[in-house]
Amino acid sequence: MGNNLFIFSLFRLAILFAVVFTPTILAEPRPPHNRLVFWNVGQGDFISYLSHEVCIVFDVGGSFKIPEKDLLEMRNFCPQRKVQLFISHFDKDHISNYKRLMTYLVVENSYFSHLDSRSQFGKKLLEQLKFQNSKTHQIRQGFKIKYEGVHLSCLWPPPGPLRKAENDRSLVLKLENQGRSFLFMGDLPSRCERKLPLVSAQVLKVGHHGSKYSSSSSFLKNVKASMCVVSVGRINTYGHPSPDALSRMNDNRCTILRTDLLGDITIEL
Repeated sequence: MGNNLFIFSLFRLAILFAVVFTPTILAEPRPPHNRLVFWNVGQGDFISYLSHEVCIVFDVGGSFKIPEKDLLEMRNFCPQRKVQLFISHFDKDHISNYKRLMTYLVVENSYFSHLDSRSQFGKKLLEQLKFQNSKTHQIRQGFKIKYEGVHLSCLWPPPGPLRKAENDRSLVLKLENQGRSFLFMGDLPSRCERKLPLVSAQVLKVGHHGSKYSSSSSFLKNVKASMCVVSVGRINTYGHPSPDALSRMNDNRCTILRTDLLGDITIEL
C-alpha cells in the first residue's frame, strides 16, 4: 500500500512538472484588424491591404529592402500565405522588392497594364512570377474585381494602344472597403490625370512620389481626398516631394502624410 501510494505521488508530481515546465507550442496570434499599410521603403512604392480573407499588394518597390519583420507581419495576416499583386508599371522603384516578397509569400495572381517590360529587372520579375506559377493578367480601365469585403476597380489606362512613356502606362486603382475609399495613382502625370473618369476618394496615394508633374490642382479638387499619402525616400535625388505639389495638396485641404517623415503609415479598417 505504501509503495503504491509513493508511486502514485511520483506520477502526480511528474504530471505537474510536465504541465508547468513543458514549453507550450502555440500559433502566433493573428492581428485582429484589417489594415492598409504604406511601407517605408525609401524612394518607391510598396503598399499592402491586409486581411484574413485576402491580401493585396500594390507595387513592390523601394530604394531599400523591406525589413523581414514587415514581411513576417504580412505572412501572419495572409490566408495560405497568398497575395494578389498589382504592379502599376515597370519602373524599378515600383518592383525592386519582388524577390523579398516572393521569398515569404506566394503571388497567386498578378496584374499589369502591359507585359512588355523594357527593363531587364521587369523581365526578371515576369520570369519569377511564371516560375512561381502565378496567374498573370493584363487589365485596363473598366476592370473590376471583388474580394471578401473589398471592391477594386481599374481607372487607367484606357483600352487601346498604350502611350510610350512608362509613367503614362501606370495602373490607377481604386479600393473600396466598408465605406472607405482609396485611390492609388502609380506614377501617373498630370497630362493623364485630366483624362481620368471623374473619381473621388477619401485617401489618395499621390502620383509619382509628390512630383511637381503630378497631383494637379484640378485633379485634387475633383478627388476631394481628406488624406494625401506620399511614399518617398528621405533626401532623394529627384527633389520629391515637390514644394509646388505639397502646396496644391494644402490648398485643397488634404492632410499630408509622408513615409520619409513618419515611417510606415498604417490605416486600420
